Amino acid sequence: MDDPAGGPRVTVALATRNRGASVLRTLASVLGNGLPATDVVVVDQSDDEATAIALAPYAEDRRVRYRRMDTVGLARAHNVAIADAAGELVAITDDDCEVAPDWLGALAGAFAVDERIGVVFGSVRAADHDQAAGFVPAYPLERPVLARRLRDKARVDGMGACMGVRRRVWEALGGFDERFGAGAPFRAANEGEFAIRALAAGWFVYETPALWVVHHGFRDAERGRTLIQAYAFGTGAMMATHLRGGTPHTRRLLVAMGWRWARGRLHGAVRLDGGRHRVLRLGAFARGFVAALGAR
Repeated sequence: MDDPAGGPRVTVALATRNRGASVLRTLASVLGNGLPATDVVVVDQSDDEATAIALAPYAEDRRVRYRRMDTVGLARAHNVAIADAAGELVAITDDDCEVAPDWLGALAGAFAVDERIGVVFGSVRAADHDQAAGFVPAYPLERPVLARRLRDKARVDGMGACMGVRRRVWEALGGFDERFGAGAPFRAANEGEFAIRALAAGWFVYETPALWVVHHGFRDAERGRTLIQAYAFGTGAMMATHLRGGTPHTRRLLVAMGWRWARGRLHGAVRLDGGRHRVLRLGAFARGFVAALGAR
């Protein structure tokens, strides 16, 4: 469905869990984009009522649809949101981000580059923080990259905090694999796993710095180690899953990741900890790889 004014209709999928009122900053930045044909599906997986209470002022806002889930899992939440999407283009961000003032227009423009683009990733900028106390996960981009085939996947990584999908691609691929992502058995990599399947199915994956968000997800040392292990575990599980499934070029991708690890950048452009904790990453990657090899 398109905007009657001629532009594309964009649905924003916004998953949230136990962040209380912090999701309001994200929602306000999305609704402030000024794209008329926009709706937001908020999927709340919280353990308490803080988020529901915070979002109560939007109960009569026709642009916002609130969905409460008793189960957890980021990929599952995204699937619920996209199933409820009114638009063909779906924008995805996290509940600790602020999107750029032209975020939705930039996302529509990214998909317009080529009708074969099924997945888009943007730049994730770290909010100001005390670097001595911890870090903010980020994905800084300097130039656009268009991955046309599966062997190009080593050139694009992407973060779900700034992502877009065509709804018909999501439908054709059966949605996000709910074993991946925060709150699921494989902990992370739901966006990367989806991108691999899109490329394998003949769709393009495009990343561009023109699309960006600011990430406020500061991690101290303890929470940072947990996050690093989750990212690496999920990446290992993702690679093992596609190796088992016979996805072409999986071995080449494994070699590329090994080279990145040797350079302290297991996740390519994704910035987690400045390249530290290599052994921690490798161990978690190996555990995720083995877990997926033994999974049903």
